Amino acid sequence: MKFYKISGSGNTFMIINKLWPAIPSEVDSYIRDLCRGRHPNDADGLILMLQTEGADLAMVYFNRNGERAEMCGNGLRCLAYLSARKGFNNPIRIKTDSAILKAWVDGNRVKIQMPLPEDIKLEQRIEVGGSSYNYNFMKLGVPHCAIRVQDIDTFPVESLGRIIREDKMFFPEGTNVDFFSLPDDHQLILRTYERGVEGETMACGTGAAATALLEALRGNLESPVRVKVKSGEILSVSFRRTGMEFSEVFLEGLVEVLFEGEI
Repeated sequence: MKFYKISGSGNTFMIINKLWPAIPSEVDSYIRDLCRGRHPNDADGLILMLQTEGADLAMVYFNRNGERAEMCGNGLRCLAYLSARKGFNNPIRIKTDSAILKAWVDGNRVKIQMPLPEDIKLEQRIEVGGSSYNYNFMKLGVPHCAIRVQDIDTFPVESLGRIIREDKMFFPEGTNVDFFSLPDDHQLILRTYERGVEGETMACGTGAAATALLEALRGNLESPVRVKVKSGEILSVSFRRTGMEFSEVFLEGLVEVLFEGEI
């Protein structure tokens, strides 16, 4: 079987280039072998392409630690890019555990529809390591806690992100933790501690979108939003909203195939 390692703005994934009729029983060994050290440059997750009804294909996403997740924004962009190479036409309809979402591929640039936000909580507060932080929260396919910080370049994302991610009182299912700064009303600088990877990643698509939406609700950002991630690349988040309600959310950025291999 052929597989690809693909980068979505620095977020890297292994994708097996095969439309499975069902999830294979060997998936645990695939995750271990492809994402955790037996190939160059460990990946953040593994994506399987499944046959499905009601959409062009389905995405089954596993975090690097082997846990299945409902959604991955950059992973979906990478899968859409590979699907276009396999002959699927725009818009490509991909079923995730969160929703059926559309994708548009234009060369190496991929735009995807995001699920609509749920469980929004604004102006919350959490105590971490002797300090108190304001945070905002939403579920955008997967949970995200967003915290604005002063010096994003030197902030201890790994250590504080891990403590917050594992705080069962505030986040019983765990959470991704997004630390950000706001240079202006159309730009975010973002660093993310990802649940399932259990560390900081070079980019996070759902984190970029969730943080942009939360800050839009707080009156600090307007669509479209440029999000500079850890890799230095720029993701674009656009949306339509009326008051606290969003009707459309899109994530766009570059995709790059890093290498191909065979199992």
